Order: sequence, then structure tokens, then C-alpha cells
Amino acid sequence: MKTGYKQTEVGVIPEDWAVSTVGQEFEIKLGKMLDAEKNVGIPKPYLGNRAVQWDRIDITELPTVPLSRTDIEKYRLSEGDILVCEGGEIGRAAIWEAPISECYYT
Repeated sequence: MKTGYKQTEVGVIPEDWAVSTVGQEFEIKLGKMLDAEKNVGIPKPYLGNRAVQWDRIDITELPTVPLSRTDIEKYRLSEGDILVCEGGEIGRAAIWEAPISECYYT
């Protein structure tokens, strides 16, 4: 093996790198499930799967969903949040750069 590199479970990497998982490095949250019968509260704009594009977020036509106070705190997006789609094009992702003051992820 080339000097300065090591073999790991993910392959050969530089000796000063470590192997980690997404779950060890980030807090992972699923978005709110949309259920007209269960969603109650104040209507707020939200980002769904369609809004998350490769390297950008489309906020041109955001729908709203009723959110409770607890939901508002739990699902509020913060600057730098990474949004990753689990459906459609799995893995499609973008970083939230807070172009609007208040938005939530479903």
C-alpha cells in the first residue's frame, strides 16, 4: 500500500482520515407526514420532495400545512440544514440557505 494511506472498511483512505457514519456526524430527522385528518394548527409553508432539487431548493410555489406549536419547533428549518429526498430520485439533496424567514420540512 502507498505510504500515507490505510485500508478501511470503505476502502483505501489517507492515514489522517477517519471513517464515520452520517448518523455519527449529523442529527437525522424525518419530515412531517402529511395527513389532513391529523394535521391541525397554524397553516405554515413547507418544503416537500418536489421542492428539493439537485443543489437547490425551489420555493416558487410552496403549499401550506397546519402545524401545532410542537410541530413548528420540531420541523422548522435552520440555515445550513441538508435536505435529502428518500423518495423519487433517492439521495437528491440541497442545503437550506433560508431565502424566506420561515419554512418547514415534510
